[in-house]
Amino acid sequence: MGIFEGITHSEEIKELLDDAQLIYDNAKTKFDSQKKSTTKSLETLGRKKVNAYSKDMTIFLDSFGAFNNVQMVCKNDDNYDFIGKNEKPNELVVNMQNATYNASEIIKAGTLAVGTGALVGVATYGGVAMLAHASTGTAISTLNGIAKKNATLAWFGGGSLASGGMGIAGGTVVLGGVVIGAIAIAGGMIAGAQGKAKLAEAKKVHAEAELAVSKMNIASSCMQGIESVSNNYIEFISELSVLFSTYISKMNSIASKHQRGSDGKIEFDELSEVEQKTLHLSWLLAQLYYNILSVPLLNKDGELDPKSRQLLQKAKLDLSQISNQSNELEEEQKKIKNLLEEAKKLFDKVSNKFYKKKQKTTKKLETIGRKRVYLWKETFAPFMDALTHFENISVNSCYPYSVTDIPIEFIFESCENVLSYINHMELEGLDTLNSTGFVEVALFGGEDFLGELAQIKNNENPMQEVHRHDMSLWFTGELDKTLAENMTFGTVTEGYISAVGEMVQGITGRENLAQAIEINQEVKSLEAKINKAIGEFDATTKKCKKIISSISRLNKVQARFLNEIEAIEKKYNTTSMIEYSLLKNEEKNVFEMSFEIAKMQYTILASCMLAEQNGGDMDDTSIVADTACREYRKIKKDTLKNNNADDITVVNLLWKNNADVMLYLGFIISVACIIFTFYQLLVGKMLWLIGIAGAIVSWPIFYKFKDFSNNRLFFWRCIRIAFALLIVILVEILG
Repeated sequence: MGIFEGITHSEEIKELLDDAQLIYDNAKTKFDSQKKSTTKSLETLGRKKVNAYSKDMTIFLDSFGAFNNVQMVCKNDDNYDFIGKNEKPNELVVNMQNATYNASEIIKAGTLAVGTGALVGVATYGGVAMLAHASTGTAISTLNGIAKKNATLAWFGGGSLASGGMGIAGGTVVLGGVVIGAIAIAGGMIAGAQGKAKLAEAKKVHAEAELAVSKMNIASSCMQGIESVSNNYIEFISELSVLFSTYISKMNSIASKHQRGSDGKIEFDELSEVEQKTLHLSWLLAQLYYNILSVPLLNKDGELDPKSRQLLQKAKLDLSQISNQSNELEEEQKKIKNLLEEAKKLFDKVSNKFYKKKQKTTKKLETIGRKRVYLWKETFAPFMDALTHFENISVNSCYPYSVTDIPIEFIFESCENVLSYINHMELEGLDTLNSTGFVEVALFGGEDFLGELAQIKNNENPMQEVHRHDMSLWFTGELDKTLAENMTFGTVTEGYISAVGEMVQGITGRENLAQAIEINQEVKSLEAKINKAIGEFDATTKKCKKIISSISRLNKVQARFLNEIEAIEKKYNTTSMIEYSLLKNEEKNVFEMSFEIAKMQYTILASCMLAEQNGGDMDDTSIVADTACREYRKIKKDTLKNNNADDITVVNLLWKNNADVMLYLGFIISVACIIFTFYQLLVGKMLWLIGIAGAIVSWPIFYKFKDFSNNRLFFWRCIRIAFALLIVILVEILG
């Protein structure tokens, strides 16, 4: 078209160049915006890494350094596959220390002194690579030097696309395979072609613009990917920092509970299992932190390294596993805490229960001891007085009962000594026996104790010279501490209770699950033993009360025999001693049975109330008292049908109370039958005749017949009462 070509195609040329400029500017704006956003993210990531080393890692190294000989590798954690896991722990610590030192220098100088390029370098090429290996004291200049020499770092840390990035030629920067310098050249071509280009040139410029736009879009996508990965690392490091800080606090708390050695450190072996696990998890977190801070985002060509995403995912899995272990450890600590709290509450409960029961039992024993002292006098003083009017008493043991092998003469002598001291006590005051003395009498009868006191009663401090059982002293708290701790009652000792208490108290801060379970079980075992001991306390006081009840019952029987002996004395009506051999057989039998009852009274009063395992005497436990009671029942059984003339007085004395009881019961049953008769009359039934029959049958008419002995009266009254009741019950059922 010649010279008219420019005129003819001017509109088309202008349209091509304007469109080229428009699409280029739009792409460039997007490109610059993405560059700014990516740079900001990388700068944030770089600053976060620097802060992570200068703060978190520094604090960790200080806290972790308080412990010596820490076992950093645990066979239970072989599944962890950390980056740099082949590095030796000491090497990791040295690298961490270098990085934290240089990061701290950067923080002191301020990140502005470092520059954006250096911070971007820390973010993209790994903080450890740029921090841990920098020369000590020259970290800032070293980082700046690296940033200036690396085109990509310089470009990210520099100005606009046109400026070339801190003096570095744009042509050396490659993002996603795109040379950034070529994009800048395309922009210059578009600007230079305005008003001069021909159609062919305009088309070429438009094509160059489209190519530049395509490259900018590729580069923008690359930067967007870098920004996305950078943001993910920022988020992960923040999450990791929270858990890491928590474990640093836990380490400091552990350190505060333990005493440091001469080197100023705490030995790892001295820590509890939970504390060792806490340190181990802290070290695992530090490894993970160290490795995630060292991950490069870009390769040497400035492209996003695919491994950076993979390593982040792996780090997230590692953190998840550590978090799970942390949760398990927390659950373990909660379980330990619950077990120990349960053990402490249970220990306090059962130990207090034991000592309260011991104190309560001591008071009961003291009261029982006072009663038992009075029983000695109440039982034997009248008996000894009754015998003083007879001489040459010869006991033939005509009754076949073996309550005790102790001769009656020895019993008389022993009782005289006991009564002698009791009389002395009444003059001086019963309190001279003090609590331990009364407990001694309650538990061990008091025969030897009171008899021995009678021999030394004129001394200034007889209670200090007389023998007392350790158990009596233990009850009242006067026993030597060492002996008291080893004194067994039931199956438990106070020393064992104290040992369990120290175990429960001493575990705090050094606990582990196995030990907590063991302690919990030990306290439960102690509870069972203490419950058994409490049962023994109750059994002891129960046996003591049984003694008093048995003696009181026998005393009533003996009182009738003593009255009969007094009647025998009056019968002979003499002021001189009565010769025993002159008595009739019937009268001698009264003496014989009285002696048998006295033997029972003696064996019961002198008997020990504790078994051998509780500090008693195996040959003199409550079985002696039980034997005496059993023999008395045998006597009653043997005399139930005894009609021997020589034994009639003895039988009457033994059965008088029983016969009287059935007498009163017969009257009561007769009255009940009479009431039944009136009731039948009121309701108009003929059964009232049966009521009259029952009243007549049960009426104790035999009490009028003196030729009936008390055992026969008892026997027949029982039969008549039972028969009367049977009649009434059968009639009531049939009616």
